[in-house]
Amino acid sequence: IHVLNTVSDNGAWEAVRHEISDAMIRNKGQRICDILAESYAKFDVIFLQECASTFVLKLESSKIGDTHDVLFPAQIDRWRDQNSIILVRRDGFVMRTYRDETWHVLQRLDGPWLASGDLFLASVCQALINDRAVHI
Repeated sequence: IHVLNTVSDNGAWEAVRHEISDAMIRNKGQRICDILAESYAKFDVIFLQECASTFVLKLESSKIGDTHDVLFPAQIDRWRDQNSIILVRRDGFVMRTYRDETWHVLQRLDGPWLASGDLFLASVCQALINDRAVHI
């Protein structure tokens, strides 16, 4: 900081520092939502890791939330707040068939292999044929 203040004696560094803070900290969630909507909206499935539990609401109310459903674990971790989230395109999946399947794996694991929020498994049908679910 001393070097930056010395080189930037007119205080320009402070403005740059504020810009960096805004981009990386203050508006981080909104910026991530914007990137997802601008660059990834065409994808059927998007996997996100290390997400805060509050990020679910931000995703649902963002532009990407207009095209994708936000799937998250039934036992979302609010303490460590590092959760796995899956986004699925609304027009590509039958959401009434969605199930959180995480517990099927967790009940078979013995030991501290995974912390809460590390693993999230979901099933959702891509189509219904003659009113029967087709799992892909």
